[in-house]
Amino acid sequence: MKLRIQPTTTVNGLAHALTTHFPTPPGTQLDSSQLSIWHGPALMDANQPLLIGYGNSIQFPATLQTANTTWTTARDTLSPTDDSLSFEEFFSQSHLQAPIGFFSFGFNQETPGIIQIQQRTFVQTSAGAWLLEIEGDTPLTFVPIPGVDPVFNLIDDTQASWLTSVTGLVQDLQAGVAQKTVLARDVIIQSSTPIDLSLVLRKLADAYPTCWQFAVAGLAGATPEMLADVRLGLVRSRVLAGTCTPGNEADLVDSIKDLTEHRFAADSVKDALAPLCTQLSANQKPFILQLPNVSHLATDVQGELAETTVSEGAPLISVLQKLHPTAAVCGTPREVAFELIAKHETTLRGRYAGPVGWMDAAGNGAAGLALRCGQLQADKQSMQLLAGCGIMPDSNPEAELAETRAKLRPMLSVFGLVS
Repeated sequence: MKLRIQPTTTVNGLAHALTTHFPTPPGTQLDSSQLSIWHGPALMDANQPLLIGYGNSIQFPATLQTANTTWTTARDTLSPTDDSLSFEEFFSQSHLQAPIGFFSFGFNQETPGIIQIQQRTFVQTSAGAWLLEIEGDTPLTFVPIPGVDPVFNLIDDTQASWLTSVTGLVQDLQAGVAQKTVLARDVIIQSSTPIDLSLVLRKLADAYPTCWQFAVAGLAGATPEMLADVRLGLVRSRVLAGTCTPGNEADLVDSIKDLTEHRFAADSVKDALAPLCTQLSANQKPFILQLPNVSHLATDVQGELAETTVSEGAPLISVLQKLHPTAAVCGTPREVAFELIAKHETTLRGRYAGPVGWMDAAGNGAAGLALRCGQLQADKQSMQLLAGCGIMPDSNPEAELAETRAKLRPMLSVFGLVS
């Protein structure tokens, strides 16, 4: 297959990019199931590209374990058209290797995920903007705009069972089975009309500019946690664990429970990255990351990748295979936490809390953890929203339930609902 790459107009933000480079015919809107997005702030000194993909994509099912081979197959299906920038010219201008792919993997490394190259991909970096389009006769397709405003309904019937699960998990932790385990629960949003993920992402970008907005195969949200950015031989990661409501940050930095939970998460990232890096650094004490709905203890980690890590396969995938799942979304020790999640958690996570992001042909890119998000369902009129908490031996189930409500708020606010 052939890929055409052409310079195009730069834009100011996600909303402008959608209207400029993905215009819809009158009376129609983008089909949420065909939309991919990555957008957000820099992490340390690594600026993030603005990426939007749409259309009938080249899709490859993949797990995190098979992603290296799958991505090699996917990228090699494309070569430049005669009237396109060459892949070398695109790299010299953008510092990215074509093609660009989007991916989303499961929380469990064996859970089915997806790697896809979209029919049309808009790419913007600090150096400029480009459109990458797969050549063919298949036009972009759109869906009708409903004739009425949507009505949203929240189904939140998991609170009682989740409290029971947390109580049982705390008993296991107090018995010394593990030090920490993350437990998730879900709620369902029902809409009277098909859900428009482009509107969801625009609202999240406005409300949470310090998070990374993402959409891949119907999984969409705004995550505050960057699992790994891998470019130019460097890896960067942001670890979040330990949470409070706004205004209680002074208590958070003195909380033994939260500081211990955060140390487990930060250590799990540093321990996973150390064998891949020749140098590794992190801030000595966690800092406070303030968001509109919650505040977190945060640690930024940066490492210089060893030459063997960079040269073998896709370096981002190699890093993710070592990192995921961190203690921030699983627990400590990892293997025992997995068993406790299987024992106590009644929610099927799917791709929630798994790596989600983008990758270029050289295997460089970025992956956030799929948090503060929802999965569009097959009917396109309902969405499963998920939130999790790190449970410790001294956790209070009611307080942890309140934390899930706070973490659900970003997505619920998009639909005009409160938890």
